[in-house]
Order: sequence, then structure tokens, then C-alpha cells
Amino acid sequence: MSRSKWMLAAVVGLVGVVGLLLTWRVRPGGDAETSEGAADERSGGQPRGAAAATRPLPRFAARPTADQEPPAQEALVGSEREKALELRKPVITAIRAAHQDPAAKAAAMVKAIETTGPSVETWTSEAGQVFRKWTDAMPPDLTGKLRLGEPKCFNAGCLVEVRFPDLATERVASAAMRSMVEPAQAHGGRVQTPPRAAAGGEAVTTTWIMLRPVPGGTPGDEG
Repeated sequence: MSRSKWMLAAVVGLVGVVGLLLTWRVRPGGDAETSEGAADERSGGQPRGAAAATRPLPRFAARPTADQEPPAQEALVGSEREKALELRKPVITAIRAAHQDPAAKAAAMVKAIETTGPSVETWTSEAGQVFRKWTDAMPPDLTGKLRLGEPKCFNAGCLVEVRFPDLATERVASAAMRSMVEPAQAHGGRVQTPPRAAAGGEAVTTTWIMLRPVPGGTPGDEG
């Protein structure tokens, strides 16, 4: 067989194979098992593009809006400051108000603290240490002359009753309290009630008050 006849036979054979493939791919009745047909069947008879278009999109968590964002640290500090200032108002009022006598003023100051309700917040754990520091800051000649009761803490501040052997000793201690300097104090102010006579004898008592801490600094109104 010549070279030209051999090439012609090859071309004819190739054309026949291509025709056979095309006939199998698209048979009458539309039941060809092609990859596209199978894909269309899996997608419910829809074209691949339509199936992709109707496929549900992935869902993502919505970003919180501004009013849903957690409060910033500044807002939290501001809220705590407002709370502390509001709680101390009755105490400052009792300090500045006119009273019948020193004993009445002392009672009003203590009541203003107690009516805010008991507290066991973190800051109250410092009360015992603070009261001891105040005692240690007294003049040396008062050493051993002060007797402190048990501290009690409330939302507006902590109290401790202090007993003195006589009024003269109380006056020295009172002056020392007013002039005391506390660097980096962890409370909202230092207050003392007027002295009142203790039961039986010349002894007198007063109440030391450690006010609730005020975030951002105290306003200096405890005067």
C-alpha cells in the first residue's frame, strides 16, 4: 500500500471514531450519561449555573452595632465614679448640716453611712489596714491610748469606733487626723465624727470613717 493510501485510510478511520463518539454523547431521547447530564441530574435537572445561583450563601455573624458594643473602659470608670459620688452625698450633707449638738451630728454621720447597706466589695478589704495606718500616724505620746473597735463596711464607706481615755487625748488625735498626709490613698476620704461621752467615766469615743473610693480622684468635699 502506498503512503498516500495509508494516510487516507487513517483519516477515514479517525473520522469514523469521532462520529461514533458524538453519536454516543448525544443519543436520541436525551438519555446520554455524560458528566454534564449527571451533574444536571444531581442538581435537580437544573443547569449547573442555575444550581450554583440557588445554592444558599454562607452565613456570617453580624457585627454589633454601636449601641450593642460593650461599654468602653472610660464609660465603666465614669459609671463607678458617679455611683461613688452619689453614695457619699448623704454623708457630706450630714457633715455640713446644722445639728442640735455634737452627739447628734455624730449620729447623723454614722446613720448616713449605715443606711447605704452593708458591702463586701474588694475595696472594703483594705479598711482594717487603713485604720491601723491612721493609728500608727498618731503622735508618739498617744501610743497605747487608743482602742479601736471592729471595722464595719457599707456601700458608702467603712466605720470603726475609737475610744479615748479622755477628751484631751481625743483632741490631740483629732488634730493629727486632720493634718495626716496619705500618699496614693486607696480610699475616697478620711472623716471623723465629733467626740461623744462614753458610758461610765471620762472616756470619750469618736468614729473614724473611710469613704468609698472615687475613680478619677476625690472631689475634696469631705472637709
